[in-house]
Amino acid sequence: MTPEFAFQLALGYRQSGRLAEAEGLLRQIVAAQPSHAQAWHQLGLVVLTLGRAGEAGELIGRAIALRPMEAAMHSDQGVAYSISGNTERAIACFQESLRLQPGVAHTHRNLGDVLHATGRHEAAMASYRNAIALAPTDAGGHNNLGNVFLHLGRLEEAAACYERAVQLEPRLIVAQSNLGDVLTKLGRPEEGLACAQRVLALDPYFPDGHLNMGVAYWHMARFAEAEACYRRAIAWRAEFVDAHLNLGLLLLLHGHFEEGWREYEWHWRSPVHENRRRDLAAPPWDGGPADGKTILTYADQGFGDTLQFVRYLPLLLERSRAARVIVECQAPLIPLLQQLGSAKVEFVARQSAPASPPPHDRNVALFNLPLVLRRFEPLEMSAPYLRADEQKRAAWRSHLGATGTRRVGLAWAGNPAQADDRRRSMPVEALQPLLDVPGVTFVSLQITPGGRLPPSLEKAGVLDVREQIADFSDSAALLAELDLIITVDTSVAHLGGALGRPVWAMLAFVPDWRWGMGHAETPWYPTMRLFRQPRAGDWSTVAKEVAAALVGYAV
Repeated sequence: MTPEFAFQLALGYRQSGRLAEAEGLLRQIVAAQPSHAQAWHQLGLVVLTLGRAGEAGELIGRAIALRPMEAAMHSDQGVAYSISGNTERAIACFQESLRLQPGVAHTHRNLGDVLHATGRHEAAMASYRNAIALAPTDAGGHNNLGNVFLHLGRLEEAAACYERAVQLEPRLIVAQSNLGDVLTKLGRPEEGLACAQRVLALDPYFPDGHLNMGVAYWHMARFAEAEACYRRAIAWRAEFVDAHLNLGLLLLLHGHFEEGWREYEWHWRSPVHENRRRDLAAPPWDGGPADGKTILTYADQGFGDTLQFVRYLPLLLERSRAARVIVECQAPLIPLLQQLGSAKVEFVARQSAPASPPPHDRNVALFNLPLVLRRFEPLEMSAPYLRADEQKRAAWRSHLGATGTRRVGLAWAGNPAQADDRRRSMPVEALQPLLDVPGVTFVSLQITPGGRLPPSLEKAGVLDVREQIADFSDSAALLAELDLIITVDTSVAHLGGALGRPVWAMLAFVPDWRWGMGHAETPWYPTMRLFRQPRAGDWSTVAKEVAAALVGYAV
């Protein structure tokens, strides 16, 4: 058998799926003829198909050493390195392939995939655009460009890309699934549901289709159907992190706390929440006695979550019998939370990427305390657990002056970087019914620096006090001098509630889990009253109801 005949036979083996035979024959060829570049290349591709990507990259490298001007070899080596996780070498391979042959659409697309995976989203976008320009009917290219827009929070552009992909290839399940997901995120859950139904018509066992259908039902407040979808997704993919996480939130929303907290534990495995977990050498605290030990408990979510969950610190001390508890939390909260400190409790600032944690023997995230302590129901407060600094209160009284009217704080928007902010924040224009209520002096509680207040607020005489607020202790003192706080679901609601101040919280149709469904009160904060949207996005009705209640309050 000549080397060329053997090579053609090996190609036939590879094409017919007889990979072990193809590998064996190709290895004989390169052993007998080490300069056979194509045999090294094909051997690398066979090994790649067999799942040995790192080895495949090195084998294709042998081919490239013999034929350095072969663009396809550089591209295939890039694929091997990408699969093996060697992303920088993969990028270099794709770039070299494109230098040699710039008009290959799939190489641009592969480069875009690696750039996107490594966080270079603008460069990825450029690569995908190049791929689409060369192959405008490639549905996968449009889908992948949509993924970049989705990651950047540019939902409308993501939807347009996914719609184009689906137009080009209606049976491309991943694009149809992505389209449904982003339509639901855009507040169009009925359309998202229709996409999920089309996905499951194509593949009834596709876990993401069940998840997306569940999320659409969730946003439509069809919770029984949502729960069934989440459980089906888990049935088809037992380790489906997002399905477990969504199921946990649904259970918590409806007061099924024990199972809800256990399902929510899956959030630690979510790539979206990677920055929450501390990789600590000390073992986690299991809720049992830790006599004489030091326990580190750390803030793992937002400001409001920290304010809500520090209420568990006395119970943590009681249960653990620890000698010391270190609370690692956001720096702007520390001047306020120091009042909870003692000889046994110390507050330290959590950095975005701390070099080393404070010395400790056990650790637990604040958000894990209900589960670890086995206090699954909301830990109700008999009295406010935070208080404002009296000197700062006096300074606010002097700054605000006498008005002869009710002082009411307003917060209408949360952190735009929060994933669900589109639903929980309201447009400032929706506040107009409140601003029209006489006998009220409004104070803006928005702390976004710079710029003037919106014109409607300036016209209504809303006070802008941002320059006087440096941290949460300043905010707490201000809230203590107000008669009422009206806010959407932000840290302002938690701060006011923890201080025992009257708070009116304006909530989305399907709110965050902690507010439950249907009630005007919450066990978390006895001084809080809840105003709920009657339908998705309907802030107008909420504002009118709050304004009507405020008329009586202002008298």
